[in-house]
Amino acid sequence: MATSVNDLVTCNLQCPICINVFVDPRLLSCSHTYCKDCLMRLSNSQKGRKIICPVCRKVTNVPKGNVDLLQSNQPIKSLIEDVKNQTQACTVCRGNEKPLAITYCQECDDYMCVDCHKTHDRWDKFAGHEVVKVDDINSGKVSKKKRRKCQKHKSEDEECFCVECKRFVCFRCGMMEHGKKGHNVLDGKEHEDEQKEKIGELRGRADVEKSKIDEYIVFIEEQQAKMQQVLDKLSREIEQTCEESIQQLQERRDHLIKECTRRIEVFNKELQGMKDASKLQISQMKEVSDLVENGLKMPLEGEALTAHDTLCQNLEEILGMSKRDYEQPRKTTWRGERVAFQRIRRRARGLNELDLGEVVIANWVLDQVVPFPTKDGINCIASSPNGQVAAGSRFGGLFLYDVEGKQQVVLKDVGIRGVAFLSDGRVAVRDSHNHISIYTKSFVNQGIQSEFITPSHDEGGFGGFAVDYEDSALIASFTKLKKIFVYPIRGGKPAKKISCDFKPIEVFGLRSSVILVVTEENLGILDSTGNFKKGLTRKGYRPQPAVCLDGTIAVAWVKHDEGLLMIEQYSRDLEPLRTLVADFKFQIPQHSWYHLREFSTGELAFCTPDNLYIFRKTSSVS
Repeated sequence: MATSVNDLVTCNLQCPICINVFVDPRLLSCSHTYCKDCLMRLSNSQKGRKIICPVCRKVTNVPKGNVDLLQSNQPIKSLIEDVKNQTQACTVCRGNEKPLAITYCQECDDYMCVDCHKTHDRWDKFAGHEVVKVDDINSGKVSKKKRRKCQKHKSEDEECFCVECKRFVCFRCGMMEHGKKGHNVLDGKEHEDEQKEKIGELRGRADVEKSKIDEYIVFIEEQQAKMQQVLDKLSREIEQTCEESIQQLQERRDHLIKECTRRIEVFNKELQGMKDASKLQISQMKEVSDLVENGLKMPLEGEALTAHDTLCQNLEEILGMSKRDYEQPRKTTWRGERVAFQRIRRRARGLNELDLGEVVIANWVLDQVVPFPTKDGINCIASSPNGQVAAGSRFGGLFLYDVEGKQQVVLKDVGIRGVAFLSDGRVAVRDSHNHISIYTKSFVNQGIQSEFITPSHDEGGFGGFAVDYEDSALIASFTKLKKIFVYPIRGGKPAKKISCDFKPIEVFGLRSSVILVVTEENLGILDSTGNFKKGLTRKGYRPQPAVCLDGTIAVAWVKHDEGLLMIEQYSRDLEPLRTLVADFKFQIPQHSWYHLREFSTGELAFCTPDNLYIFRKTSSVS
């Protein structure tokens, strides 16, 4: 038996778990090394991001639970490669130049060349010895039996095992050192056999328990199959119920569409009648005109002159009857626009969940008229987040009204030209000197009036005042300057100035960089360069818009000289939707200052310098 340096090195290159030469060795925090695959299996068995070292029982945290992230033991990897690349000489042959070993005897602990291997194989004394190939040892396919040499007694094998110290020792150390301490020293082979027996017993128990767990898993899978059956049954029931509900909804949908068609058809027939009458007039006019035209072809004498004179009288009568009354078809259309679909409120109790709603006649009616405390003084109005509208007086005071017309007066000493509410309840006020102030919810001045740098009244004139769509800036227009200033909420200089080729009387924030602006005759969407993207106008009427909570735009068309009001609803892109109020007569004020806003509860507030008109939406099934 002979032990080489290479054997001593190889002895320390075996993984304590698989007892083979390390494959991709990884370090734990306790400095013990194991194969990566062994650590992965160990981590899986311990169910966590921590690994308990099998040798010293210390805990190592595994980064993200991934063993691949553990530090690689590069020196061990390099040493394994070096050992694999080294050749092993025969340890049986004598002399300095020994032949290359091809086999290794586990019992003799000797490497053997070809000749020694043949001799070893012929001796009966060595019969039954386990002989393995050197190549298999170098590749890690086969592990050598561990024969550690005692550090104190170099010629002694560590063939004993100390139970208390949990380590192998040589016989002399076991008797002299560990025995004196009262340690329990066992024969190494006996301890190894006991461990193997224990391992075999535990492995047997594990196989039995694994079989029981397999049976338990099968049982769980049977229960899962039953749950799937329940799910399939419920799905079929839901699918069937859904199909029935869809059929009922489709029937209700068809009924509602037929009802709408029936109602609208009445107005279409009226309009078609007007259209047919106009076409008949054209036909009659053409026939008589063609007959009269014959009188231009030749001289008219006698009966021909009399006949054409009569035809001319007929044509004059027809021409006199061909007046086009645009109000009649408009009123018919307005009556048709009152037909509305009222969706069912799903949260209301006692209602059929499958009922979509009903077709109703929607009307906007005047709920009440509230006179302002100061005559000819109100020149601005704004909607507040708490359900009120606020009307500002140029003589001083901000008048707050709810939908019942109840009044509260604040800022009595401030002449107000513009007012706007921020989403947090604070109030921005533009006074008669064009100063801008920010007030709290309780209308206490926050003291930042001087921080808004604005042109004076003489320089800039008056104009509109609003909060932008994103509640991040204040918008103020100046009629004399023909400009729109955009101020940050914190005050200071305007962040943007937009030049216009018209007088911007009123402004509204719609979306980022988009402003709804009112001139003397029309309104439109203004882009960041000051150009109209689209405009609305109606001859003889002045527009006064309001941006509604649902994103639409309500426009009050006012004919000042006649005291006539019409309110129409448009999309955000100013596409016409419907007429809300038609031909409403109001008391004509001294100044043509008109404003329209929406209460947060949906009512519309139309404001003149003298009165507040509140319109409420009603609906009826008839």
